[in-house]
Amino acid sequence: EARKLVPAHPIVVLGDSVLWGYRLPAEQAAITMLSGRDPRWVNLAYEGGSAANTYAMLRILNQAGVVPRAVVFNVNLKEFNPADSGYNKLYPAVEQLAWPTLAAGERLKLASVASHTFSANLNAAVESVWHFYAMRYDVRAAVFSQPDAAHSLQSALENWDGTAMRKALAHRPTQEKFEGTYDLSPLNDDNTGVFFLRRVARLLAAA
Repeated sequence: EARKLVPAHPIVVLGDSVLWGYRLPAEQAAITMLSGRDPRWVNLAYEGGSAANTYAMLRILNQAGVVPRAVVFNVNLKEFNPADSGYNKLYPAVEQLAWPTLAAGERLKLASVASHTFSANLNAAVESVWHFYAMRYDVRAAVFSQPDAAHSLQSALENWDGTAMRKALAHRPTQEKFEGTYDLSPLNDDNTGVFFLRRVARLLAAA
């Protein structure tokens, strides 16, 4: 997908579900509407994005030789909180592609998930017998109505044993949860979000 963008000099959008278009029909997402006016707009945001993921995606694009006309990304404050589930993690598919391009100090700021999670092991097993699945992430989403086979299996199991309902109840917003999610102190270089946001700025400036 990145290599296809090389001749286009696109306006690349990176970020989380806000820019991806969470719970919106694809045609109603903001970037889809913008791309209808100008096809150079390309939405590479996804649910669970963060400053670290934005930086990793930029490294992937840079390695592929993509030179964007512009880069648009959002900064979600909750992802700077160490209590956030995605605080120091890359999306597994992004981690797989970006990890070799990261410096040693950058890797130390992240908790690698791609090599040892149940989801990674299950997907590796499916990839070993289904090469089309291994090559195309969009095929996984189309076939399973989930990001991949592992998510599909997990969703089915959680619906069967009631975990999905318990998670939904646990995620009901409350004042305490909201305040905890957006606890942003301290914001310095020790914070993974700040660390990678500065890396994004440096990479864009250098490019």
